[in-house]
Amino acid sequence: MKEFAYIHEEGTLPEPLDRIPFFESFQGRHLNDILYSSYFIQADPGDEVIKEDQEDSRIFVLLTGSLEVMKNGEVLATLATAGEIFGELAAVTNEKRTASVVASNSSARSSPRKITPATMPPSTASSPASSPTVSKRPRSSSASLRKSLRK
Repeated sequence: MKEFAYIHEEGTLPEPLDRIPFFESFQGRHLNDILYSSYFIQADPGDEVIKEDQEDSRIFVLLTGSLEVMKNGEVLATLATAGEIFGELAAVTNEKRTASVVASNSSARSSPRKITPATMPPSTASSPASSPTVSKRPRSSSASLRKSLRK
């Protein structure tokens, strides 16, 4: 897995982030806070982007490729849509990661998967603009994980 620095012009949302709905609700200082703390990750098939039980508060946004959400080696979900947000549960609850997220083997190796993780500063994470997205996903993610653990 490789990390790449991210440089942007203040107040603007560059490609490919300008096509990601998550970023539309942020403006000004909040947008800049997110962009300054962001970077690109290129993950090859099998690379673990998130490790189960890891302490980490980064929130990720899928730009290209596909990822598998795994718990105890079992695939729970596949993320394959640009703009999908993942990793937000640990950022909101301040708990360890509840599942692993692994770059999918189903795509061609020559097609890199790019993920943009953003560590949201406290002022941004509690912003009204982030609340709808951040509050809906953890509830549905938690419910799905609880259901899979009961099996």
